[in-house]
Amino acid sequence: MSEVTFPREPRFQREPFDAITPRQSRDLAKGLIPSEGFGFLAGPSGSYKTFLALDWSLRIAEGAPILDHRTTACGVVYVAAEAPNGVRRRVEAWKRENGRRGLPFELIGQAPNIRNREEVEDLAAELRIAADDFDGRGVRLGLVVIDTLAASMPGGDENAGSDMSSVLANVSWVAAEVGAFVLIVSHTGKDETRGIRGWSGQFAGADCVVMLSRESQDAGGEIRVGKVAKLKDGEDGQRFAISLKSVSLGFDGDGDEVTSAVIAYDDAPARETKARQKVLNQPAVLTLAAFDRLDDAGRLESVPLAPGVKPGTQGVRLEALRQAVFDMGLKGGEDPDADAPKTERATWLNTRRKTFGRALEDLGQARRLHSEGGWIWRL
Repeated sequence: MSEVTFPREPRFQREPFDAITPRQSRDLAKGLIPSEGFGFLAGPSGSYKTFLALDWSLRIAEGAPILDHRTTACGVVYVAAEAPNGVRRRVEAWKRENGRRGLPFELIGQAPNIRNREEVEDLAAELRIAADDFDGRGVRLGLVVIDTLAASMPGGDENAGSDMSSVLANVSWVAAEVGAFVLIVSHTGKDETRGIRGWSGQFAGADCVVMLSRESQDAGGEIRVGKVAKLKDGEDGQRFAISLKSVSLGFDGDGDEVTSAVIAYDDAPARETKARQKVLNQPAVLTLAAFDRLDDAGRLESVPLAPGVKPGTQGVRLEALRQAVFDMGLKGGEDPDADAPKTERATWLNTRRKTFGRALEDLGQARRLHSEGGWIWRL
């Protein structure tokens, strides 16, 4: 038999059963930030997202602990796609406050379009150059931060699965291509309790998600609280509180003081203080009840494996849940009479389907149910 040859290295490699062993890797921050894949740091405006992303990045570059989590020192590239000069001021404040110089940390001040494959490949090429530079300093490139998602996908729709699935595929490719973890700084929507703004598949596909919120205190005022909402291979639920400490950067040409700030860590409240709870509307409540009814009836099936789907995930087919919700009385407005024109009944059916679709979106944003690929399962 003639030898089989490949024109290039094969993409797929088989591992014999007896040779399969776990690959050892050290988290960038043990029990907090993995060493590979991608994740999100998200919160509303004014929740100190960028301050925190910078503090964690610089601590990882230094090998300093984060919230008592040991870190693995590595090179960091911070893509300041939104307000790069503001990021430069915050880095300078961190330098002055911590007295550090020479860290393996670099800044990219141009916004990439991570929907565009050519720009993604250009970014990866620049990151490979950075990796070579870091190698020359005896450290590997371990972390890439993209701040923010919205500024890095101009013209894209964060709510559209078609846009976001390609964005996440590109981010995953960059992470694998350069062998680093990619942390994406993102926003929450108007309703902070719905989590990351946009398509619910972001949460499902991420390896870790850290959410920031602004919570009211019983004594008045607000605090900024962070929570590890998801850690794929670890324990989530950790809460912490942060505030800002002002740092002077000197004086400008007019003699006015220039300031910025750095993160300070505070004790987090033992429970969420007056945090708004998402109140589900009637169609969403009915949809959740229909899912539970199918579960009780033993109708759940194994969801086919795909990116973001954990092995063993049990769910129901979209059509089955839709029919169950309709059977339980989901309305599309007032029921048409039996002798109503066909067009009127068609409109009613279409409205009912749209109501079900919005209920699924609400449940996804509330992280109760996830819908993808014709399947529904619990988050």
